[in-house]
Amino acid sequence: MPDFKEEPFAEVHQGEPLTLMQGSRTSLVARAARTGGRVLEPFDAPPAGLLMAYCAGCMLAIEDDIPALAHSLRQTAGSTPFLVVFTYGEQGPTTAGPNRHGNLMVGAFGIGSTR
Repeated sequence: MPDFKEEPFAEVHQGEPLTLMQGSRTSLVARAARTGGRVLEPFDAPPAGLLMAYCAGCMLAIEDDIPALAHSLRQTAGSTPFLVVFTYGEQGPTTAGPNRHGNLMVGAFGIGSTR
């Protein structure tokens, strides 16, 4: 088992199965623009705004790259104003439908009329 350098954000009990995942700084920085782009796709015209919740744990891993994250989201959002909040413990619907609690996630929604 790997030696964790940081404490996990949740309590882990002996014998409990864990799934270890990995990502990269590049992927975490690009994540906001990628998610924002998917949300903006169905809009006929730029929406009134874009609200995004981005995991604060992920943000801490790329804290020095937040200007790059904002720049890439600005490129994707174009004229749409956006607000990004950095949260701990994200909740919301999944692509499968039901609401779930998760960590290390990003979610967004556009404000306006879609096709």
